[in-house]
Amino acid sequence: PDIIFSYENTNWTITINDNWNGSIGISKLYQQYYKNVANAETAEYIEKKIKRARFIMSCIEQRRSTLTCLSQYIIKKQQFFLLKKEPLNKMSAKSAAKELGLHPSTISRAIHNKYVQTPIGTFPIKLFFEKGMPQTGTQEKEVSSSSIKELLKSFIANEPKSLPYSDSHLVKLFSQHGISLSRRTITIYREE
Repeated sequence: PDIIFSYENTNWTITINDNWNGSIGISKLYQQYYKNVANAETAEYIEKKIKRARFIMSCIEQRRSTLTCLSQYIIKKQQFFLLKKEPLNKMSAKSAAKELGLHPSTISRAIHNKYVQTPIGTFPIKLFFEKGMPQTGTQEKEVSSSSIKELLKSFIANEPKSLPYSDSHLVKLFSQHGISLSRRTITIYREE
C-alpha cells in the first residue's frame, strides 16, 4: 500500500509508505566539487543537475504533502466506513479538490494506481471517490454506488425465491427509498 491508516484509542494515524526510497539528497561531494570547479562548462553542467535534483526532491515532498492532505480528507469523510459502521459516503475528486484547494487533475493523479491499507482491509484509493446517484427530491444529497449495491443485495436477499424481482420492480423499490435508477443501471449493478 502507498498509504497506511491506523486506528487506536479513537485516533487515526496516517503513514505515507514511501520509506522504500530512503533518504533523498544531493551528495556533498558534488556540492563541494561544484564550489571548487574551475571549468565554466563543467560548473554549468553540475549546476543544472543540482537544480534538477532539487526539483525532483520538491516534487517528492509535494507528493507526500498531497497524499497526506488527501488521506486526512478521506478519514474525515469516510471514518464510519473505515470503522465498519456505515457504507461508503459519496465523494468526488472534484469536491475533494475544492475543499483541499487543489486542482481536480491533481487529485486524479494522486489516487491513480494507489492503495491504502486500513483496519478493515486494503483498497484502491479510487474506491473512496466513487460517483454518487442523486436522491429524489434533493439536490445536494447523493447516495454512493456502494450504498446502492448494498441496498440491492438486501432487496435480492429478501425477494421470494420462486418469483425473483424484475428490474422494473427493483426500480420501484429504489424509488420508495428516494433513489431514482434506470432498469439498465439495475441490470449492471445486479451483474456486478
